[in-house]
Amino acid sequence: MSVVLSPPRTRFERFFAPAGWALVIFVLSSFPGDMYPDVRVPFADKIVHAFLYGPLGFWLARAFMHLVPTHPTKQSRHAIAFAVGAVYGLLDEIHQLYVPNRTFSLADWATDCVALAVGICLWHSFFAKSRVRK
Repeated sequence: MSVVLSPPRTRFERFFAPAGWALVIFVLSSFPGDMYPDVRVPFADKIVHAFLYGPLGFWLARAFMHLVPTHPTKQSRHAIAFAVGAVYGLLDEIHQLYVPNRTFSLADWATDCVALAVGICLWHSFFAKSRVRK
C-alpha cells in the first residue's frame, strides 16, 4: 500500500504546516523551564527535541520539494529544508536565553539537526517516491 500526499496548490498551503509547527515549537520553548515536570528519564530533553524537530524536517522537506525550477535537484531542496530548520533551531536556542530557567545548549541544537535530517529522510523515503506528479 502506498501513501499519496497531494502536492500543495498554493504557497500558503506549502508553508502552512512547517510554519504552524515552528509556532508550536516557539510557544513550547517560551514556557519557563520550571513549568515542565521533573522527569527522571535519561536524555528526556533530547527525546523531546527529536519529537519536535523531526516533524519540522518532514514538513520543510514537503514544502521545499515543490520549488521548481529554481533548485532542480532533490538534494539541493533537501539541503535548503535542512538549512532552514537548522537556522530555526539555532534561533530557538538563542530565544531560550531570554526565557527564565532555560538555557542555550549546543547539544540540544545538534539533536534538533539530527532530528531534522531524520524527518527529511522520512519524507523522501515514504512520500516523495509515491506522490502523484502533475
